[in-house]
Amino acid sequence: MSPDEVAALAQAMEQLVRAAIQGDLARAQEGAYALGRQAMQAGMGVVQLAALHRGALESALAGGASVEAVRPALGLMAEALASYELALRGYREANLELQRLTNTLEAQVEQRSSALAEAEGRFRTLVEHIPAVTYVAPSTPSPMTTYVSPQIQSMLGFTPEEWLMDPARWEDQMEPTDADRVIEHWAQAVATHQPLALEYRMRTRAGVSVWIRDESAPQLDRTRLGLWQNITEHRELEVQLRQSQKMEAVGQLAGGVAHDFNNLITVMLNFGRFVQEDLGTGHPSAQDLEEVLRAAERAAALTRQLLALSRRHVYQPQVLDLNEVVIGMEKMLRRLIGEDVDLATIIGANAPHVFADRGSLEQVLLNLVVNGRDAMPEGGKLTVETADARLEASSRGLLGAPPGRYVMLAVTDTGVGMGPETQAHIFEPFFTTKSQGRGTGLGLSTVHGIVKQAGGDVQVYSAPGRGTTFKVYFPCADARAAEEGPGSSAGAPTGSEVLLVAEDEQAVRAAIVRALTGGGYTVVEAATPQEALEASRARGGTDIHLLVTDVVMPQMSGAALAEALLKERPDLGVLYLSGYTGGALVHQGLFQSGAAYLQKPFTAEALLQAVRAALDRREGKG
Repeated sequence: MSPDEVAALAQAMEQLVRAAIQGDLARAQEGAYALGRQAMQAGMGVVQLAALHRGALESALAGGASVEAVRPALGLMAEALASYELALRGYREANLELQRLTNTLEAQVEQRSSALAEAEGRFRTLVEHIPAVTYVAPSTPSPMTTYVSPQIQSMLGFTPEEWLMDPARWEDQMEPTDADRVIEHWAQAVATHQPLALEYRMRTRAGVSVWIRDESAPQLDRTRLGLWQNITEHRELEVQLRQSQKMEAVGQLAGGVAHDFNNLITVMLNFGRFVQEDLGTGHPSAQDLEEVLRAAERAAALTRQLLALSRRHVYQPQVLDLNEVVIGMEKMLRRLIGEDVDLATIIGANAPHVFADRGSLEQVLLNLVVNGRDAMPEGGKLTVETADARLEASSRGLLGAPPGRYVMLAVTDTGVGMGPETQAHIFEPFFTTKSQGRGTGLGLSTVHGIVKQAGGDVQVYSAPGRGTTFKVYFPCADARAAEEGPGSSAGAPTGSEVLLVAEDEQAVRAAIVRALTGGGYTVVEAATPQEALEASRARGGTDIHLLVTDVVMPQMSGAALAEALLKERPDLGVLYLSGYTGGALVHQGLFQSGAAYLQKPFTAEALLQAVRAALDRREGKG
């Protein structure tokens, strides 16, 4: 306390004592409590206040006041001092409690501030590292942003500062065809305080269009917090999936069409050969009949190409002349590539044969030609070449085939070409450089799979603006393959075993029966699986050596028929025939079981060879 405050309190004490001596106790009591409040506000203790009181009494007595006159003031001050002491004690306790509460609150504020700062740090780390742009936008009818996270640079090519510099940047970067729809939905969401989810396109700084998924929600401070996700790849995968589904539908249609065609062609080929044998080469109509048979063989080739186009084909390797495959597809390829592309074929002389599947070879050629055509949108030249080739250890291609002699199939275009980065991905499934809707990204990956299955190799030569050459190497057919390949026998084998034929198409069944009886076999024929079961049981213990059955028939599949008969005849051999494609056959479980199989259409000679091979395998000779 300052001396002035002490002097003022001493003067007030003397006035209080004087009022008590004069008998004005009410004024003295009021003054005592007022003096106590002043002393408490000034921070004066009880002892100091008592000293002031004593000094005031001593002054009164020295001034002539009697002891009796002073006594009321003494009692009054004693009461006031006691009250003051209690009040002062309560004040100090309250002050201590207040200080404790203040310290507690300060600690809680500090703790919560630290937690808030830590949470803000975690949130900022999350916002700046998720694969999306976080933004804050005011709740205005026109979309604009007051904050964007740093990912805006990797997504659209702008730094956050550059993006926020122009309030209309968001609208300006929208694709014009999407902008009206986006702004309309945004304004509606702002007006109704509802969340919003939209997919639309925005342009990058370089002008590239990217698909964005925009999700935002209203906040308590009347802003909107949102995310932009780049879903371009997801959109492209959706397109590729739809394209694959279309191809699957085409494949299913092709499978059904091929089944019916193959049945018809089987009938035409076999009965045509039967008539040809009956007429002999000197008959006047022999040449006409030969033309009919050639047309049937071309129809069979068309069904194989249809299956190749739909990517549905059963892999049946055989010894083939690659030159003959290329020549056989040339007319179809010319129609496929259009008039603005010039197709040239260079057929290598004395190129060795290959041991491969015809349909797969045709599919490789078809895919490479289509790929070359698409690389020349304004037309150009496409060259298909075959040649005898040798791969050395230093010149192996992507698949690393061993050194040795191969047959090369090369397809060269004069198109746009490719750089090293694109070449590194061209054989990946669904990778494509074509515009949306023009490719599935499966063509070259299918080539890669077929060549790998055949034990071959692939080499790619290309540069931007200088065209592309694909060189595919197929292993030459060795002696073992020539022995194993269908059609390699000098003549049609015969036999005397009993065969059960189950085929629901009457004309096809008649052709099969005639071919087999002509080969010396005893044939039991059945139009349905039930008839086949009844015919087998009617023979009792008499041998049936081989079941020759169509795969897909009414009431019961060929696989189910074989399973039922094998329970009754465990030693029965089985040969499956079908004009359907690989999907149905794999679904039946035929290839997992290693069953013998002959694809329609077939000739009588091919049928007899397949029957003989199945019988020999049953007897342990194959």
